[in-house]
Amino acid sequence: EILLKQFFSSEEVKEVLSLSYRRHSYWRRVKLVVPSKNTAHQRRWTFGDLVYLFLTLKLRQSGRSIQKLKKGIPQIRTSVPEDFLRGVTFLVTPQEVAAFTGRFYRLPEKAWLVPVSELLVRIGEVFPETQGLNTKEAHETLHRTINPSGPDLPDSC
Repeated sequence: EILLKQFFSSEEVKEVLSLSYRRHSYWRRVKLVVPSKNTAHQRRWTFGDLVYLFLTLKLRQSGRSIQKLKKGIPQIRTSVPEDFLRGVTFLVTPQEVAAFTGRFYRLPEKAWLVPVSELLVRIGEVFPETQGLNTKEAHETLHRTINPSGPDLPDSC
């Protein structure tokens, strides 16, 4: 069982995701991804919030527009229960994003994966006391997700 903090501050979120203050602030202002707990002087982010910030970051890096993400991220968020997120891998194609906990034996053409285990590794690096995944565990998890009986994945995964 991986132990995680209940809430993360905005500073911790920026550190875990390597987000600039400007980008983080903009996404919050346009309500792309908002913190679960928000008071006048405190914003607190749950692990689920971090997952969707992480997915948003990966989708923006792939060229998805803010407008498309503002429509799509809430739809994904309402369809995937929060207690389900630790074992999820998002399958991204040019047309859609799907969440899976199973294994992929063959990826569709032009598809790529966003494994939540990658985020868990980063949390473990920034907060060792949370017992996030180490790099070897994450690599093994990703390997089992993509092809449980095939050859080893290259270290560049």
